Amino acid sequence: IPLGSDVSITGEAWDEYDGNVSSTLVVQGADLVDPDLAGTYPVEFSAHDQSANVVTAKVLYRVLPASQLFPRFWFTEVANIGTDETVMTGKAFGFDPTQYGVAIYGQDPIAKDWYLMSALTMIDDEGVWSTDLTFSSVNLPTTQIAGYVVSLDTVLPDRFVGRPYFEQAVACSTISRSWHSYRQWYVTLTGLPDAASGNPSATGLVSWVGDKPYEIVAYSNVGWRWWLKTEGRFWSEPIRIDPETGDWSAQIVKYEHDSEYSEATFYVVPQGTEIDSCWSNTDPSHQGCQFMPNIPEAVAFISVPSNYQPPTGETGDDPAITLTYLPSRVGSDTTLSGIVAGVDFAKYRIGAYLFGADSVWYPKPDVDYLAVIDSQGNFSIQIATNPYYDQYARKVVLYLVPQGTDMTNCWPELCLELPTVPRAVASLVIDL
Repeated sequence: IPLGSDVSITGEAWDEYDGNVSSTLVVQGADLVDPDLAGTYPVEFSAHDQSANVVTAKVLYRVLPASQLFPRFWFTEVANIGTDETVMTGKAFGFDPTQYGVAIYGQDPIAKDWYLMSALTMIDDEGVWSTDLTFSSVNLPTTQIAGYVVSLDTVLPDRFVGRPYFEQAVACSTISRSWHSYRQWYVTLTGLPDAASGNPSATGLVSWVGDKPYEIVAYSNVGWRWWLKTEGRFWSEPIRIDPETGDWSAQIVKYEHDSEYSEATFYVVPQGTEIDSCWSNTDPSHQGCQFMPNIPEAVAFISVPSNYQPPTGETGDDPAITLTYLPSRVGSDTTLSGIVAGVDFAKYRIGAYLFGADSVWYPKPDVDYLAVIDSQGNFSIQIATNPYYDQYARKVVLYLVPQGTDMTNCWPELCLELPTVPRAVASLVIDL
């Protein structure tokens, strides 16, 4: 519950034979929920059918500032697996850090199994976590690393045959890496259906599309059940992700009752992934999924309530870039992080140039890559791709540009002067 908002706690009760039995519903504790005071409030719901069979459910309502409502998790430093570099760090927000920790798994590139690579790691009050992978006996050159935010009492299996899955995880992020670089997956929302304007679709961005085709799979929760809303999945084309910009659009309001959804979840999956349709023409018990479907192949997902309002960053301030983390450019510490303001996050990207020790400017990580800005204005971009030369670079320049901007290649004609970017609305020069 957003801090300071109006709140009305009600419910419905349904029986398999008696139908709607909401008239028997009793709610205890709802009057104690204070939307002006951050905290956790238990509320108990009970109802009965005509045979006097009673069912009780306990729900914990959390009142939090709006900035903390939606879990987010990402990596800021990735250990160079297989070397003496063992530290991995990141950030996580949107939940009580005293109740959750981070679990890290890596995939064996040969056997394809996933192995636990660190003990459950605590998250500090600033949302920062750090773990040492010397805990792991599986110190291998994995090409996939996955992190999960789970409750502190979660049992962590040492090995998964398929991609790790934790039903109660509040956030996850996956990194796809090569020997000297990595790309980080995350998915963010830029808009949800709007009944007033008649817009039936959710829109968003994916941080990196990768070398293989990926798509979006969407589910919405209507009437306490989950329904597949990837309309094109079985009738025409799946929901594609633009390979150049990372943009996607998914229609989740197709029928009139769809507008009553309470929550929506969006997965990024390889094209052709087998998913649960949450529907069976022959099995009445499988018409709508009772729990949010598990997609082990998903590389990222986001789940939000229907009243979620993605921030745009258009605050009236001038466009600006602020540095939040500057890497050493040694080993795996290659990714710079920052935050932007004054633009529509969904429509802008970050480009970078590195001034090398040879007095030549290089686009980083390559000329075709512009970093996505998430729904809070955060971004990360790899500025060191050469494991030797880039650590001696002297300067880096960031540009805030509209999506689709063409950056100067600097090859085969070398850039001896900093390339100009006429479409940039802000820039930041950083001495190294």
